[in-house]
Amino acid sequence: MANTRGGLLVYGVADDKTLKGIDADAVDDRQYAQWLRNHVRPFLTGVTYEVMQAADQSAAVLVVEVAASEFAPHSVTGTAARDKQQNAFVVPFRDGDHTAWMEEHQIARTYRDRFASQERHDRALAKAWNATHELLVDPLGDDAWLVVAAQPVRPLSRLTPEINRQDVERILEQTLADTVGLRNESHSDVMVLRHLGTQRLNARIGLRSWVVSNAVAAADVDQLRPTYLQLGYEGALTFAVNVSTRTLNEEPEPGLLVVNSDVVEVAMSEVVSLARALARHLHHDSPIGVHAGISDPRGITHRYVCAVPNGFGRFEVPRTSRRPRRIQPWTTELVPSDPPDTDRVVAEQLSAAMLNQFGVQSRLYL
Repeated sequence: MANTRGGLLVYGVADDKTLKGIDADAVDDRQYAQWLRNHVRPFLTGVTYEVMQAADQSAAVLVVEVAASEFAPHSVTGTAARDKQQNAFVVPFRDGDHTAWMEEHQIARTYRDRFASQERHDRALAKAWNATHELLVDPLGDDAWLVVAAQPVRPLSRLTPEINRQDVERILEQTLADTVGLRNESHSDVMVLRHLGTQRLNARIGLRSWVVSNAVAAADVDQLRPTYLQLGYEGALTFAVNVSTRTLNEEPEPGLLVVNSDVVEVAMSEVVSLARALARHLHHDSPIGVHAGISDPRGITHRYVCAVPNGFGRFEVPRTSRRPRRIQPWTTELVPSDPPDTDRVVAEQLSAAMLNQFGVQSRLYL
């Protein structure tokens, strides 16, 4: 099913559609997941298990939902001793109500489909990033912005309920709670999402999404760091924060745009935690593509400089740092089914990808 269009397996129903039931206490989804991990290559995500009871509680069935996999074709290794010795495997697919085995040309076509799907996802991720970037052009002045887009690689089930305003509040509060213990002491009082202020409690409806911002609408103007967040019904999010404002005590030289290293680092940790919190709320385990970059939304050529803490409560630009004209964007992947500690790795990768271009080391978890 994962190698084709996905589907449902219902245990406890006979071939003639009569209800036979199962022993609900014998269901062990951890054991099933372990079998998949041991025998399916590449590892298969998007499999969910749910025990459903009859209305009169007289019988139960196990419903296994298998999503169409973005990493198809998946092969299954043999379980017999001889198969293990020979590393034998097959590539199954579902044909009606029975299982068949892919021929070589079918495997080749499935690989082509996988790579084409990945290219479509990369284009969609870049499109979401560019769309958010364009929102920030006017009237926000001459500043650098960090923009991050994140989208599930595999589409969510059509049965996934749409998030509401209260869901947005809970997701943001959970994100702030999750990130408190993930950073070093020097970042303990820097919370980028807190700059959304009371707007966190007043999400606005968007195109199949909710928007939380203090940066775009005129009514949002305040004294906080300009920040923009959009959470989509399909599990996508876009996030942008001004990384220049209120960094240096004096105006930078003409033609320079300042990038606050603390804001970049903290924003990366928060947006990774936010992507995981959104995935957890929507009950999906699809890998999430994350695309991040720093630029001036107006497209004017500048030199960018990175300001770092000097240890005395102020920021300064290291004399030995580089001043690039363009910050290369970076793309990575977050897997919700991985342990939460991997959030540190992904956030550090994104943070280092931005700051290393200035010759500055990320201090996110030092």
